[in-house]
Amino acid sequence: MPAVLEGIRVLDLSRIGAGPLSAQMLGDLGADVIKVEDVEGGMLDRRVTYPWLNDEALLVLQMNRNKRSIAVDISSPEGKDIIYKLARQSDVVVTNFRPSVKKRLKVAYEDLRRLNEKIIYVSVSGFGETGPYCEKKGQDLLAQAMSGAMWMNSFADNPPIPIGTLIADLDTAKLSAYGVLAALIARDRFGVGQEVQVSLLDTMIDLQMHDAFYQVNGGGMYRRGRHGRGNSFGSGVPYGAYETSDGKWIAISAGLAEVCYALGIEDLSQDPRYDTWEKQREHQDELWRFVERAMAEYTAEQALGLFEAADIWAAPVYDYEEAFLDPQVLHNKMLIEVENPRGGTFKTTGMPVKLSHTPAGPRRRPPRYAEHTAEVLKSLGYSPSAIKRLAEKRAEKSVVVLGELPADS
Repeated sequence: MPAVLEGIRVLDLSRIGAGPLSAQMLGDLGADVIKVEDVEGGMLDRRVTYPWLNDEALLVLQMNRNKRSIAVDISSPEGKDIIYKLARQSDVVVTNFRPSVKKRLKVAYEDLRRLNEKIIYVSVSGFGETGPYCEKKGQDLLAQAMSGAMWMNSFADNPPIPIGTLIADLDTAKLSAYGVLAALIARDRFGVGQEVQVSLLDTMIDLQMHDAFYQVNGGGMYRRGRHGRGNSFGSGVPYGAYETSDGKWIAISAGLAEVCYALGIEDLSQDPRYDTWEKQREHQDELWRFVERAMAEYTAEQALGLFEAADIWAAPVYDYEEAFLDPQVLHNKMLIEVENPRGGTFKTTGMPVKLSHTPAGPRRRPPRYAEHTAEVLKSLGYSPSAIKRLAEKRAEKSVVVLGELPADS
């Protein structure tokens, strides 16, 4: 049989992380994926300082199989014409530009929908397409920090620790592909294209549904283990979390030179002892102490202001209580109430995948055990007497379990 997405074309305009990985997943299912790269050295993935294998960035190898690559200047009229022609022939477009960038480049959903009203347009973002943080630069570490995951991953009385993989990117990519598949089905059934929105923050909130929701359902703060020290996620200093003068923690995902510039301190990246990534890793402990001393001079609000002004990736490290009070989390509807089958309601994660024309959400409460057995068997043509016979015990077992009947039945 042909691959499930054979005949589907994906136009991949995304850069580094969840967007490219999502497009790769669609390619793995058989889609024809066209990767659009910059004309100046290719996509960002090819220029980052991650490990290299045989003169190719490992990140490129990991996230771009089953693709064809073209280099186009999207900002030029001629390049835009190429993109528009591809969009007319594509089923799916994957992007992860901030909203203002998409509008400036004229590749936003509204732009491409005018060319192809059945297009499925994927918007991967750090924090959401709307809301107070929609124009902020988003990144895996920041989403971990703001969701409560980084706090939970650390030991009690020790620095918050990032989860030991790019979990926000990886799972957001899966949710993006999931949204595309749902949108393709919706297009076949209803004849409409639509926008699929996913964000790193919503993904990480969704992944906290077990531990965090012990807290939000009144169980108290989840207990962390003791002992241990924060790690720098293998990316070197200053990637990680630092305590400020008011006892709060800030997650920083930036290079040594950038942080020194933002904090107005000596740029140790120019020091011969630390002027390469390898040297910085070798002297990690002393560089940690250097940045720690600098961060201790500021409150969390002051430090975040400095990083914001320098356009550097930084975010507050939240516990679960703080995460679910954050205005962006609430704006994204990542905390919702659902009917409890035993009465009342309970809180849970909202939908991290936003479908513009066929929105997902809780339409049926969680069932009681075997609650719908009879209903389903009836839909298959079983008579009440046949269902009863199936439910009768034979040799200590029954063929089906009808489950507990609702109190009002």
